[in-house]
Parts: sequence; structure tokens; C-alpha cells
Amino acid sequence: DSLGNISSTNQSSNTISLNNNLLLYYDFNNSSSYNSQNSTSTVNDLSGNGYNGVVTGTKISYDSDEKAIYFPSDATVDDGVYISGLNYVSGPSDKLNELTIISRIKIPNHNNDLENTIMSFDRSAVWRYTVGSTQSESGLSNSSGKPSFRITNKQGTFDSDASSSYSGDLRDGRWHDVAVTFKANVAGGLKYYVDGALVHTATNTFEPISNHIDSETPRFGWIG
Repeated sequence: DSLGNISSTNQSSNTISLNNNLLLYYDFNNSSSYNSQNSTSTVNDLSGNGYNGVVTGTKISYDSDEKAIYFPSDATVDDGVYISGLNYVSGPSDKLNELTIISRIKIPNHNNDLENTIMSFDRSAVWRYTVGSTQSESGLSNSSGKPSFRITNKQGTFDSDASSSYSGDLRDGRWHDVAVTFKANVAGGLKYYVDGALVHTATNTFEPISNHIDSETPRFGWIG
């Protein structure tokens, strides 16, 4: 899929926006964040926090027409943008009580049952935000084309998706603004948005994201 802007600066009525506590902001359409003309592998963090990204692997490329990073279907776990500096410590000490991810994505029109990863921490162990999920509670065939989110906490590992209430399919070859919000210890604290509209609310109440395998630390983030 083509992964476009991870952005939280839009303030129009049909977009989700963050008002504070912005940790990370990449914009592949902004030369201050990513200068494709210099064949650089660095993605500058526009949040001011210094969590720059590094483009790695041999499969992904910059699409100058779309002004986006392109991830082909045969991309491997070594292909992506890894986030430097921002990490979580495994075990119970480092907990995530709230989390919001906003991204602009475009997935080619197809009917294949695939998991398209937007962003994750350590690929799968902490949390993973995808379109379609190989481990979704509703199954890959039902979750394909739907926003999905996987987390681990002291209660276990949970795989959620929006298939029960979102009838759309993000595998339509169009650009979409997608977002997921997570808030611990609140009923309905996990919500999915597509193009500014709330499309699904998980009714569960989740403990904070935490309690990962202590031997695998620290955990770093990946885009793609």
C-alpha cells in the first residue's frame, strides 16, 4: 500500500485532530520532513521532539506522483520506517493509558485478504494498527479492508477490528484519513475513524497497554 502522511495538524470539521501532547509528526509531502530530492533515508519529526525516522529495507520507495512512501505487497519485516529515540520499556513499569494515531493511506484496489500495517511498536508485541488483521477476532477474511488494532496488556492480547459496524472497504485505491484512539479503563475507550467519521467503538474496557516480555526491551516503533 502507499502510506502517506501521519499528521495531526488538520483542524477542519471532517478530520480528527490532536490538541496537545503531540509526540510524533511525519509528513512525506513536506520537504522539511522528508526531502526525496536528496535521496535521504531520514524522516524529520516535525513535532519538535526529535523522534526522527529512518527509511530502511530494499522494497519501499518514494512515489513522487503521490508524494508518499510506497510499500509494495512483497515488502518484508525489514522494510519500513523505524522511529529512533521513542521507545517503551517492557514489563509493567511503562504503561500507555492513552494513544491516538492519525494517518493518510491509499491501498490499491484489490480483493486479496492481506494485513496492511500502518504503524506498530516492535511490529506486534506492544500494539499494531493495521488494515485487516491476520489475528483478528473476526478472522482475516472479515477484517480485510477494515481498520484493526491489536494491543497487549496484563489481561492478555486483544485483536479488534471495525468489521461489525463499518461496511466500507479501504482497499479501494483512494486516499483516506484514518485514525484510532485508545483510552484505558473507560468503556468504549477504543474507537476507529475513517475520513473524520466515527465508524466503530469497541465496547470493551481495556487495561493500559503494558506487560510485555521483559527480555525483549526496549520496544521501538515502525511505520509500514
